[in-house]
Amino acid sequence: MKLLPAVLLTITMTTTISSTVLAGDDAAPTKATPPVAKKIHKETKIHGDVLPDDYFWLREKSNPEVAAYLAAENAYTDSIMAPTKPLQEALYKELLSHVKETDISVPYPDGYQLLPKERIGHCHCKDVVHKPDKKYDWAPVGGGSVDWVGQLRALNRDGFRFGLSLETHWHGAGTPEASTRASFDGLKKALSKAGIPC
Repeated sequence: MKLLPAVLLTITMTTTISSTVLAGDDAAPTKATPPVAKKIHKETKIHGDVLPDDYFWLREKSNPEVAAYLAAENAYTDSIMAPTKPLQEALYKELLSHVKETDISVPYPDGYQLLPKERIGHCHCKDVVHKPDKKYDWAPVGGGSVDWVGQLRALNRDGFRFGLSLETHWHGAGTPEASTRASFDGLKKALSKAGIPC
């Protein structure tokens, strides 16, 4: 009967969640209308292919219309999710009850050793720096706290032959292109130090 506690836990959680969502919710269902983004046709030609995108304009972060549209989307989401607010708060409190909020240590320091190496098929490369307030900031690859030389050596040692993706979350070099180039240079240096030709 080892499954009994799991079954009871599932039944208890289901009952608790159902009663949390349904209890005291006398409000009528929200009849909010989702915002509809306008379409502005744009075609981008890449390698002989034409990529149509009617919503390309939403990438213009400094455009006041983009900010207004996103604010409308957020307001719509808030309004339709309002009946679930007690459930959201209950779930959040439940999750927090299982972690130390001040814990910034790695939960499985030897976690890499536990991975079946044949299951590693893709590696996303990004880096961070630890700030004094115990939070993180993005950094160029090779300029943060991730030991990319050690990571790459371990992957190479274990026969990794798949792809690396450069994640460009860091934007500290002035422009997205300059920031990407800086991270790419850091990745190339880490590969070189790890003894991997690129």
